[in-house]
Amino acid sequence: MIVIATSITATFQAVAQEDVPQNFCVWPGFEVFMPFREDSRWGLFAEGYVKRVNFLKDPQSLFLRLGGTYYLKNGNRITGGVAWQYNYPYDAVALPYSWPDSRIWQQYMIRRASLKNKEHLWVHRFRLEERWLARKNDPAEDGYDSYKFETTFRYMLRSQWYIRPRVGLAVYEEVHLRVYSEERDEKIFDQNRIYAGLIYALDKDRLWRIETGYMFLSCGMRPRTSPAGNASITRGALR
Repeated sequence: MIVIATSITATFQAVAQEDVPQNFCVWPGFEVFMPFREDSRWGLFAEGYVKRVNFLKDPQSLFLRLGGTYYLKNGNRITGGVAWQYNYPYDAVALPYSWPDSRIWQQYMIRRASLKNKEHLWVHRFRLEERWLARKNDPAEDGYDSYKFETTFRYMLRSQWYIRPRVGLAVYEEVHLRVYSEERDEKIFDQNRIYAGLIYALDKDRLWRIETGYMFLSCGMRPRTSPAGNASITRGALR
């Protein structure tokens, strides 16, 4: 609760700044948990997004996450793997060149049904990401001069419940904290995401679902790599 309160405070402080770039994004994507067989403790995990900014006009980034999952007897999940994101220059605070972000990640997910309503599910997700961010001194040159390393801790609290057999609601908040960076003057706060959406189950067991909603995102920009200096940005995203 302390982490959530801190992230909400940082979000509204960012919005309160005078010169805060804002834009609207669309992030269509998929997320798959797939056990090797029905009673298997092991399975695959995959997640991908095509991120567009200024609604659908301009590319923002491409993202892919792959990994393996171990299903615990209590319903919790341990997952880890690799991820890759390719970023495009899309506004005044983005880097003036395209660059890749390569990651190794680990997470622990706690899933608990509400004691009063089994249709109501609480999810806590703790994720650690080791990231290598490509950098270049001259945006016009090919290739990259270095890779900046940092470690990000992400905590998400999600609540979802079904109001009809196949229709449900979902809300979550996720805070990203930069717990290690080679650039010592960077802020710990990286970003905060607040989301509300609608779920539609494609089958009666709710194994296949379509979800869409709106996410409000606030980012603390990097002082050395952002042309705007130590600014913050806010985004609305349909995902």
